[in-house]
Amino acid sequence: MGTYPYLPLDPSCREFRLLRLDVSQLTGNPPYPLESISGSLYNVSLDSNTLYEALSYVWGSPKDPKQIRVDGITVSIGSNVAYTLQYIAKEHPLLWIDALCINQRDDEEKGLQVQMMEQLYNSAVRVIVWLGPPNERRNTLFDTLHEYIRQPQMSEISVLDFIDPAEMNHFLAHPYWTRVWVIQEMALAKDGVCLSGTKEATFYEMFSACHAMDRAFGTDILLNSNRPLLHALNVIGVRDDYQKEPKPLVTTLMKIHNTPRPVNATDARDRIYGVLALASDTEKLGIVPDYTRSAKEAYIDTARRLIYGGFPDILYFEKSIPGGQPGLQELLAREVRSPSWVPDWGNDTWDAGLGEPFFASGSTTVRGHSSGDDGLLGLDGILVDEVKYVDPKSSTFNIPWVSEERMQERLEVIADLCRRSKLYSDEERYKAQWRVPIIDWEQSDDTGQGQRATDVSRLSYEKCFGRVSNFDLEHLSHADGASYSYIAHRRSCNRPFLSNKGYVGIGQLCVQPKDLICIFLGANMPVIIRPVENGTYLMIGSAFIHGLMDGEILNQNPKIEPVWLS
Repeated sequence: MGTYPYLPLDPSCREFRLLRLDVSQLTGNPPYPLESISGSLYNVSLDSNTLYEALSYVWGSPKDPKQIRVDGITVSIGSNVAYTLQYIAKEHPLLWIDALCINQRDDEEKGLQVQMMEQLYNSAVRVIVWLGPPNERRNTLFDTLHEYIRQPQMSEISVLDFIDPAEMNHFLAHPYWTRVWVIQEMALAKDGVCLSGTKEATFYEMFSACHAMDRAFGTDILLNSNRPLLHALNVIGVRDDYQKEPKPLVTTLMKIHNTPRPVNATDARDRIYGVLALASDTEKLGIVPDYTRSAKEAYIDTARRLIYGGFPDILYFEKSIPGGQPGLQELLAREVRSPSWVPDWGNDTWDAGLGEPFFASGSTTVRGHSSGDDGLLGLDGILVDEVKYVDPKSSTFNIPWVSEERMQERLEVIADLCRRSKLYSDEERYKAQWRVPIIDWEQSDDTGQGQRATDVSRLSYEKCFGRVSNFDLEHLSHADGASYSYIAHRRSCNRPFLSNKGYVGIGQLCVQPKDLICIFLGANMPVIIRPVENGTYLMIGSAFIHGLMDGEILNQNPKIEPVWLS
């Protein structure tokens, strides 16, 4: 088996390669014998307006390679690509397939082609999503999708009368939906179709059914059994954002990597590079795919550019830590061993702070400092106070949920910390008591969007306190405490604490006494940092701290100084 001699691409002409399949040897019905599939690669310019289709698929295990003939040379391809060609080669003879059309041995070419992803997928006639050979369950689901979409008054009937939620969730649990490249590919596509063997369902059919099920489920969409559907809705939301108006990179990264299911990438660098085409400010930030860099270098460069570019919110992305009493080393056991201030965008990275509704640093803007050490980040900030006490008990955000007794105990712990504080007035002390457990956040009944907590949450807290329910949205109305209980359960993966001056808040599970509360200029939320050697600090995570969320600290004429994170 030889090495395919790729002809160089001319970036100045926006060249890429297409695979033209030879259909003359394909007879009968698919699947066609693999030995009968052959084709040729040729260079073409995006400016040529060539009509082609782009393939979107899971690469699959490299341990089971297959072979086809390309320009008379036997080349190795992944098993999923091979299965795809066996089913679609005759009907779809001109394809862009990344594994074949990009020279995977040339890191420079890979970087240049990834920069062209937006144009490559926008220019394709449609995107073909390959989900695998014929599958009875998928085929039955596709039939019911077609039947549902054909209904003349689709909006007036229940999708649940046609589509079994268990079957839809089983379909959406396919590994395909968790690939980071898939999210970008689906968003960039003008049109698309999902294939299971030769059975197909269009993007329109699938997206319409997902949205209809979301409406039909109501709050039950949050149940664990619906996590695949909730994840798919998030992916569809990314597509909707891009099609309407692309969002900044930091927003896109947060949305993609804070999903109900882990987002996967074979190459850790693709957790960033695989979404660049969706962002509105990639060029402004100066971030380009560079596969000659290590994952650590790519993550550090991206984080620094985002933070110095005015997006310190990425400091709020933290590792979700299992276990009862985690130590600092667990927090820092990162996929690419990056500095503490750099998100690793791993499977268990999550948005620990909502950020947007808060204004801890008022109207200030980020002020950064350069250093010869790539592992250091310098930001102007305010060292507010030192952590004095933390709740010694902890829990994690996992199903089954925290017990009723433990949640009751947690609310009592926070109430006790508020009573111990000498900083707050009686009125502020009570506000802290009900706002801290939910980080002063609620879901609006009118818009469904997040907002600062209102009297609805206060009343819910008063009804919840003393009888906090397990996750039972079916029997609790919003005003009766369901929303408050749900958000408080989500925040049970944070640890309550009290500072020397009397601030009450909740932060990462590994917050310890003598950690420092810091507010960086331009940041929406306070953070917890830990002093280490040489006057630097470890980034522990974001925190909600009552009395520090709306720029109050700036009224105290605080000292602003460079803070170096390592």
